Amino acid sequence: MHPRSIGGRCLVVGLALCCGLLGCTPRPTQGLRPDLIGVWKTEDPKYQDRFFQFEPQTLILGIGEERRTTYRIQSVGASLDRFGTLYTVAYWDPQEGMLATFAFYYDPVSGVIRLNNQDRIEWRKESS
Repeated sequence: MHPRSIGGRCLVVGLALCCGLLGCTPRPTQGLRPDLIGVWKTEDPKYQDRFFQFEPQTLILGIGEERRTTYRIQSVGASLDRFGTLYTVAYWDPQEGMLATFAFYYDPVSGVIRLNNQDRIEWRKESS
């Protein structure tokens, strides 16, 4: 075998590996769907003083007693499963010193968000 052909093959294999690895990394954030931007509340009495709000690069959680926490969104992902499209908003939580996620299902037809861990509670966007 000629030395140049081995080097050429190594180059092709190396490029293929790099491209494959790049394909496996998370895509840069495309941001939230425009129809998700806004304040979301539920009629469930247990969460009467709670809300969440999406802004283009920010997640705000209303944690009760008129308190809120604000987080910078790191990435937004979406994946299909048997329940629909699961959206995952990753944000940095400085108090915990770690990346956290806010996962939910959104049905654009009904305008309802159901949190991944509380699927029986409907959250609706407040009208502007």
